[in-house]
Amino acid sequence: MKQHEQTNTYNLGNWTKQEDERLKELYGKYSHKEIAEDLNRRPSSIRNRITDLGIAKEKKHKKECTIKRPPAVYDNVDVNKNLDYWANYGR
Repeated sequence: MKQHEQTNTYNLGNWTKQEDERLKELYGKYSHKEIAEDLNRRPSSIRNRITDLGIAKEKKHKKECTIKRPPAVYDNVDVNKNLDYWANYGR
């Protein structure tokens, strides 16, 4: 991957076919930040273009939590009883 001189200006124009091909080549091998440096674009531009091209990899979801939680305070509340209480209370 080529290294650009550190500049504060980014290419904000339309993407070229060459840039799209380079992005496809680098995607999955390098971080968005590294690709952005190579293409002289912002990392957010890289993320957006990956989505636009439909090449984004499927995100891996975290493992489902297997911890059993204790019943919440409101799990055992009789909702109808509370509604009756508030109706009689004048609310």
